[in-house]
Amino acid sequence: MFAKNNAFMKEAVESLYQMKEDEDIRQRCLERKDYYRTQADYQKAIDVLTTENARLSKENKGLSRKVETLSTVNESLMIELEHARRLLAQNGIKESI
Repeated sequence: MFAKNNAFMKEAVESLYQMKEDEDIRQRCLERKDYYRTQADYQKAIDVLTTENARLSKENKGLSRKVETLSTVNESLMIELEHARRLLAQNGIKESI
């Protein structure tokens, strides 16, 4: 009531109200800026992880092919070993392995 009757107090109240509004707006702007910065950081991390995942997937495929190749070679060597053991046994030679 005092502020309603006193022009100086009314102006002071309006100034305080405006400053508070300005501070609220400034705070919202800072929060928005922080949000966008955080989102950019998240996107950057997602991009790095996506690239790394693609690289590791490609590497994994290459390693899988090597495993298949080695398995095939191993099977061939096991067949050769079994053949060599049969030949040794047929010729009366004891295996020393």
